[in-house]
Amino acid sequence: MSALNLMAVNLRGLIGLARDKVFVIDEIERSLHTLLTRKFFDLILNHKLFRSALSQLIASTHEVNLLDIKKLFRKDEIWFVEKTPTGESLLYSLANAEVDNLNIINGYLKGRFGAIPFIKDVKDLGWEK
Repeated sequence: MSALNLMAVNLRGLIGLARDKVFVIDEIERSLHTLLTRKFFDLILNHKLFRSALSQLIASTHEVNLLDIKKLFRKDEIWFVEKTPTGESLLYSLANAEVDNLNIINGYLKGRFGAIPFIKDVKDLGWEK
């Protein structure tokens, strides 16, 4: 059985068993190849098995290739988390940004939307003696 077929069988079981439930997956890309992570969301969002599902999936990721508002997600489905200097987490939606004619991946990596790590000095990490 292929990885995608196995994923579909497991997801169908989860959705079927858990109507009106919210699933939260932290760092969904940790165990999946980039293409499988994207296919996972494509399957959940577009496959006929899940059209009548009343469940919701919330996933955190660092996978920039999922920042696709043309074929995969709507802008209001993509949220960023920005850490303040005091350690608070601020959430904000891509729906509040003007991105229709922008390469979102490049914009994100260049810090246009915030939510990127801030390291004062690599030495502060303690990796060097």
